[in-house]
Amino acid sequence: MVLFGLCPRFRTDHSLIMIVGCYPAYMAFGVNRRPFYIFPKIARQFTRKVKSLSRIHSIGLLNVCSALQIIQLPKPLPMFSKALIMGILGSTALAASASAQSTLHYWDFSTVNDSVGGLVTTQTGFPDLSQHATYSEAYAGSGASLNTVRGGSSNGGGYLSADVWDGANGISTALDFGSASFSFSYWVYDEDDGDVRGPRIFDCLGTSLTEGMQLGTNGSNNYNFRCDDDAGGSVLSNTTQTIINTKDVWHHISVNVDRSASMTTIYVDGTVAGSYSNAALTGGLGTSQDLRIGVINNGNDPTGAQNSGLDDLAFYDDLLSPAQVSGLASATLTPLDFANGPSTFCDPANNNSTGGPAVLAGTWGTGVGSDLHLEITGGVAGQLAYMLVGNEATSGQTVSNGQFCLVGTSTAQFFRYNVAGTPGNSIGGFDATGTWINASGTSTTGFGFDVPSTIPGIVPITIMAGDTWHFQGWYRDTPAGVGSSNFTNGLTVTF
Repeated sequence: MVLFGLCPRFRTDHSLIMIVGCYPAYMAFGVNRRPFYIFPKIARQFTRKVKSLSRIHSIGLLNVCSALQIIQLPKPLPMFSKALIMGILGSTALAASASAQSTLHYWDFSTVNDSVGGLVTTQTGFPDLSQHATYSEAYAGSGASLNTVRGGSSNGGGYLSADVWDGANGISTALDFGSASFSFSYWVYDEDDGDVRGPRIFDCLGTSLTEGMQLGTNGSNNYNFRCDDDAGGSVLSNTTQTIINTKDVWHHISVNVDRSASMTTIYVDGTVAGSYSNAALTGGLGTSQDLRIGVINNGNDPTGAQNSGLDDLAFYDDLLSPAQVSGLASATLTPLDFANGPSTFCDPANNNSTGGPAVLAGTWGTGVGSDLHLEITGGVAGQLAYMLVGNEATSGQTVSNGQFCLVGTSTAQFFRYNVAGTPGNSIGGFDATGTWINASGTSTTGFGFDVPSTIPGIVPITIMAGDTWHFQGWYRDTPAGVGSSNFTNGLTVTF
């Protein structure tokens, strides 16, 4: 449907505005969704010429050199400023993605057990799992910690050992990250006992095989994190990272091992303490012995075990976001908050015009609304997208080029997060990398969507703890044909 020569293809779909064209333009749409202004090139023409702003329902902006930006606005509207328009323009240059991960393994040391991944974990010697008389708790309510002594099992102490290595067959049975990104976190207490060596955290790097990880603090208080891969690559952080941890107090540590960006980042008490390249890792990262917790090496001398406390050790299958790191460090989150991670349905989704599917993923820790953040990658550059939610995950119905998996039964209901001027507006578009940019001011990162505390029914439905809802992204795919659209995979989330 050709409405303007300047913008050869223009479509509306309910409250959505879709613009595909080759000319920079601003378009305003009245409450009847019919275009009544089009202003090319510069923001000052827009602010000068629009007179009846209270009549505007929404505006759409396309710059041929950047991603599609869509913004939906309430009625009546305040006066637009040049700064606002230019801010919308500038936002098209942004590009990033948030992580989405689940807890793989978690030891809170109330027992020896891995309370999430179920790894068989045993004791060597006499490890102390208690609320230490001197160390007390890592944070209020954390309870017992793993408390080790200098000299380890040779001095009346001990450690835990988790089954992550099949020695008979020479293979990793857990913590086998390959070339994928991952992260871990823990609380640590370094007792000021006169020994310059710091706490020993874990070790799954065998003495005769060179694949695995080992973590401690060496004599100069450098952060001593070693990673060896199965291709002979090795990275040792203590040549680059000095982290001064005040003794006789609990600190929270998070570490992101980003294999895509070839960077490892260390956070202390929620703040970045340093980062360094891990580009020397070119192969897969797994284990070559069982995971020793609270010690390194044999754990039976002062080099392997120190007077220290360890609590809430957890490994995750992707990177922690800054908000999650902050939440863990402030004890407003624990690794259990990521243990029941979102599960997918209708996965993979149908391929779009890029040749692959758009992928929906979620993560906790925004501190906004429901605390859930959703991201879409693999979308079609310059195309509009928004989020749907339903009470059932279904086998799907074919709609345009995709499978709509929130309908198809007599009891299935779905709702659109496109409510203008509210936290329930997820409308955005894909940048040149296919990442979903939020254009509605409802994302703390500028990307994806921070799900609010309500479902957008005619009467909003409050999301309660224990509720399960099912999410799916819808997006335009005009390159696949005028009027074409598609869907992401679905995501089931229990709050």
